[in-house]
Amino acid sequence: MPETIRLHLVQMEVAPGQPAENTARMLDHVAAAKKDRAGLVAFPEMAIPGLLAGGAWERDSFLRECEACGEELRKASAGGPVVVFGNVGLDWARRRADGRARKYNACFVAQDGVFKGPECGAYPFAVKLSMPGSRQLDESREFDDLRELASELGRPVRSMLTPIRAGGLKLGCVLCGDCPDADDSLSPIAALAGHAPNLVLDLGCQPFIFNRNGERSRALSAMAADLGIPLAHVGSVGIANSGNTLFTFEGATCAHDAHGRQAAAPGHFKEGTLAFDLPLDGRTPFGDPAQPEEDAMAGLFAAIRYGSARFLDQIGLSRVVIG
Repeated sequence: MPETIRLHLVQMEVAPGQPAENTARMLDHVAAAKKDRAGLVAFPEMAIPGLLAGGAWERDSFLRECEACGEELRKASAGGPVVVFGNVGLDWARRRADGRARKYNACFVAQDGVFKGPECGAYPFAVKLSMPGSRQLDESREFDDLRELASELGRPVRSMLTPIRAGGLKLGCVLCGDCPDADDSLSPIAALAGHAPNLVLDLGCQPFIFNRNGERSRALSAMAADLGIPLAHVGSVGIANSGNTLFTFEGATCAHDAHGRQAAAPGHFKEGTLAFDLPLDGRTPFGDPAQPEEDAMAGLFAAIRYGSARFLDQIGLSRVVIG
């Protein structure tokens, strides 16, 4: 039998703009992973601040709170599992055009109380390659991306897409939106695969999109098989309110082995942990034949029901009339 490492992929509800609350729950999961003798525990994209934090992004006090929460997780990695999580990455020395500190949508990896950055990266965290530019969810208003950073440093983008070594693993780390896209000239997963990682982790917090989950699962399964590397996606659940749009997050956490087979997921629109043993040889199967769900109307109904229930709970109402 090949050597394995125990992984915990935590599909959790992320409360937007509540770093301390989110971090407290993450620390509980780190303790549970340590008790299970897991070698790595991973959380979703922006698990500490939440993606839609609104005007809080403009307050230095909020940004420093997010930094402090990240430090708590760094310390929690001492004597325990490698901790992978999404947070805002800050460069206080560089400034955006508006004069505020440079912010990145970032993936942090902590081992034995130390942050581990990409082998050829500029920071002790991995930076999201590019920002979604939709009208409702335009991350470029708040964050810079890896393409901009590479251009500023005069380096090819591909040269900065390198693995992170932690806990005896060579990890490829990407963030939601950096997943397979046939229209993108640069696939970060394919670039990382060239460095023979043990696993590529995709941290996500993408809102529910009709019929999208099946497409994502099929794409990840096909890419894992084509590249011959295990791929895992860690998603968040919950809701976020932009003021005129209520976004729902379904989670869709999953793991695919190097043959495209899939490990069981916690399910959609609910919290849970996908725990499994990853073979370190990179080739031994650990999942079952992938059978992506057909989203269609059942998935849409689940999203509307879940989002409505969570929103009503937040505003203290128990009944709704649909005309």
